[in-house]
Amino acid sequence: MLKAMRRHAKYFYFLFGLVIVSFVLWVPQMGDEQGQGPVPLARVGQEEISLRQFWLAYDRAEEAMRDIYREEFDEQMRQRLREQVLQELLTEALLYQAALELGLRVSEQELQEAILNEPAFMRDGVFRKDIYFNVLRLNRLSPAQYEALKRRELLVQKMRLLITEPVKLTPQELEALKGEPETIGLLQEALLAEKRRAAVQSFLLGLRKRLPVVVNEELIS
Repeated sequence: MLKAMRRHAKYFYFLFGLVIVSFVLWVPQMGDEQGQGPVPLARVGQEEISLRQFWLAYDRAEEAMRDIYREEFDEQMRQRLREQVLQELLTEALLYQAALELGLRVSEQELQEAILNEPAFMRDGVFRKDIYFNVLRLNRLSPAQYEALKRRELLVQKMRLLITEPVKLTPQELEALKGEPETIGLLQEALLAEKRRAAVQSFLLGLRKRLPVVVNEELIS
């Protein structure tokens, strides 16, 4: 039972903390069959979410989920994951716009620390400038473009923390948890994550009342 709880917790926290930043936001998109512009998967306020953004995010998520579930990862789970990735993309766009409205900012120091501590740019635990530039080049990114995306990612993280950080387990909730210490620890993490997820969902519900969200779900069905 403990093994199943640990695996479920890993799955839940991965999805809860998933922040999608696509490396193809500015890559020219292919038009539709009539030669017009690309049909967006969704519109959130003034932002559009493209199919290419979605499938890039989905591929990353599926790779991580296959690592967790291996041969148990079936078609039903793929469908559920598609729905969750779409919702997280919508969430990211909403939280980003909310952060801008509140005037949240990412300082130069915060940005530089995030880049220097990015595992993709490290070797043996040390940041390597040559690896940094090679990764950006392979993704057709300039440093300025990558930094803009990283700022957005950090801004969304700040907005999410602003919502979730005040959420704590009550003494009554803690007292109600029984079992072995390791089991109690997992239960506490799962319960706290669920409360924080509910806090984010409640905030998003309010945002959706004033920021129009239009989704063409048939494009990924």
